Amino acid sequence: MTEADDQFDDPALRSAVARAAGREAAPPELRRKVEALFAGAATAAAATGAGATAKASAGSTSPTTSDTAASRPAAPARGRLCADAPFKLIAAAAMVLLAVGLMVVQIRSEFFPPLPQRAAADSASFPASLGQMLVRSHDQCGKLADHHLVPGDDFAALRVSLAAQGGVSVFADAIGDGWTFKGAGLCRVDQHKTAHLLFARGGEVISVFSLPPPPLCSSGGATYEELRDHHALAGFVHGGALYCVVGSRASGDMAQSQLQPVVAKVRLAMGAGSCRASSPAEMLVRATP
Repeated sequence: MTEADDQFDDPALRSAVARAAGREAAPPELRRKVEALFAGAATAAAATGAGATAKASAGSTSPTTSDTAASRPAAPARGRLCADAPFKLIAAAAMVLLAVGLMVVQIRSEFFPPLPQRAAADSASFPASLGQMLVRSHDQCGKLADHHLVPGDDFAALRVSLAAQGGVSVFADAIGDGWTFKGAGLCRVDQHKTAHLLFARGGEVISVFSLPPPPLCSSGGATYEELRDHHALAGFVHGGALYCVVGSRASGDMAQSQLQPVVAKVRLAMGAGSCRASSPAEMLVRATP
């Protein structure tokens, strides 16, 4: 503390100043105005300082990672580029394959048209009662030790004799392919005396029937095929007669395909022709005397 300061440290002087200040005070109106001026100045100073501080803070603070990422243009992810590339290649390959396929189809239809297919003959099953009677007669006659109910093995003579008694043109001929003729006779089928030829080969038996067609089988050119009770049946209508072939085996079922060479032989013999494409088996039957 200096000597000048000591001059104002006199207790008597302090007391005098305090007494003078305590006795004289500013008028209330003037005091309010002064206080208002000081309050406004303090508020302005505080606002100015806060703005300067915020500006300084904003200028000195570095942008955050999120702000930087938001301000930059989004770059495509590398994984997405890698995923899009195979998809585009697959799509391009599919378009190429589709174009090639269409070109092949056009070339094939233009230069290699499909060959017309031969319509297969419609076939149906025999009427239930007729099928049962054919199978029954086949089994009963097959059990006979001798089926020569009409004597003789001369097919020409048998053809004439059986046709005269049966009232229809009769198939009477050898069927070849190892089948042995076991005799012929007039056997009842569907209330008709029916010309019946019997053949055997090992444990297999085949019957060939020639009879007037029942009302349900009177349509000319009609064909029939079915499997019944382990027997294979096939037949056709021609020239006012129904020709039926029935086959069976001692062990197991007779396959329908085993009858086809015999059916083809009967067709040719009766002048009906063949509605099926020639197979090696059919050609063999045709060549058999």
